[in-house]
Amino acid sequence: MSVLENYHAATAFKLLARDELNFASNFPPEMWKEFRSLVLKLILATDMARHVEVLGMWKARTVTPAVDFGDAATRLLTLQVLVKCADLVNAARPWPVCHAWAEQVEKEFLQQGDQERDAGLTVSPFMDRESTNLPKMQAVFMDFVSIPLFESVGMVLPQLEEAVVQAHTNLQAWRDFGRTISTGSAS
Repeated sequence: MSVLENYHAATAFKLLARDELNFASNFPPEMWKEFRSLVLKLILATDMARHVEVLGMWKARTVTPAVDFGDAATRLLTLQVLVKCADLVNAARPWPVCHAWAEQVEKEFLQQGDQERDAGLTVSPFMDRESTNLPKMQAVFMDFVSIPLFESVGMVLPQLEEAVVQAHTNLQAWRDFGRTISTGSAS
C-alpha cells in the first residue's frame, strides 16, 4: 500500500508542477515518462514493508565480485538501495546527530501512540510511551535493518565504508546508552 511513500511521490510531482521548481519542464514526453517511472520506483523502494525483498534482490544480484552495472535492472536496483541508504542514513551520522534525530523520531512515535490510545485503538509497536525503550529500539533496528543494508551495499561500493564504520560505532553507543539507562546513570 505504501501510504507514506505514495504521499512523498505525489508531493514531489506536485512540487515539480510549479514552474520555478520544474527542472524537467523541457524533457521530451518519453524522457518525462521514464523519469517519472524511475522516481516512483526509487521512492516506493523505501517502503519498509519491502525492505527484506529489496535487500534480498540486491544481495542476489551482487554475490559475484563483478557486478554488471551495464544491466538496466542492476542499475535500477543500485539506485534503489542507495536511496534506501539515504533514507536510513541517521544510523550512520555522527553520534550526536544520530542521537538527537532518533529522539525526535521517538517523540513523533510517542505522540502517535498517544493519539491511538486516546482513540481507543491498539497502540502500534514502538509507539507506546509505557514500554518504548529508545536505545533498545535503535539497536535492534540498526542490527537487523540499517547495518545489514550498509554492509551489503558497501561490499560493492566501498565508498560506503565510512558509513558502515560509523553505524557500528553508533550501534555500540546505543547499547552503552541503554546500559546507563537501565542502571539509572543516564544524564
